[in-house]
Amino acid sequence: MQCILKSSDEGDLVFDGFMGSASTALACMRTNRNFLGFELDREYFKVAQKRIKEEMFNQKDMFGYVGDR
Repeated sequence: MQCILKSSDEGDLVFDGFMGSASTALACMRTNRNFLGFELDREYFKVAQKRIKEEMFNQKDMFGYVGDR
């Protein structure tokens, strides 16, 4: 996450050409950056999708609520 914080600003778009398990995507989500990632391996893609969905569900909204209600 430190690399994301030091090399980009909030709202920036971060590109990850080798997304793997979505560590960069999660760091972007947690630090208010946009991300664009590519992954060719189907298994890594599935893992990345799951982790991103879980992260989206666990993020709090402006009222402190987590996920869909």
